[in-house]
Amino acid sequence: MPRYLTPARICLLILIRLYQAGHCSSDLDVLDFIARHAVVTSEHDAHAIHERKALYSPHITGLAKRLQQWSTRHPGQSVYDLLLHALWELNGLDHLSAVITQMKFLTVPGGNPEKPDVTVRPITPASPLGQFVRR
Repeated sequence: MPRYLTPARICLLILIRLYQAGHCSSDLDVLDFIARHAVVTSEHDAHAIHERKALYSPHITGLAKRLQQWSTRHPGQSVYDLLLHALWELNGLDHLSAVITQMKFLTVPGGNPEKPDVTVRPITPASPLGQFVRR
């Protein structure tokens, strides 16, 4: 797997961050979406290949259609709305680097010693999501 950031990979990292924070009420759907795009599958799975091409396309309509159908813990907002809000909060490469560093830190066993009261869903470093975040 290439180790460079693309807009699609940044979106997946933000979705993983939203999943970790517990904002999504349809956790299994979001986790399935993340796993389909973050984990390398066999090239014979036509549905996964089609979804991956839709995510990597320059048009956001495929991603929007898929994420708008899932609700969040915030009334009246979809996962797509939270994703757009989180993407608009990224105000530069320094902030993106800080987000990625924080996500890498949360995959390390022991959690976040700076803020022990913050509760996030753990992602182990050996899991497929942990490997995607580390890369």
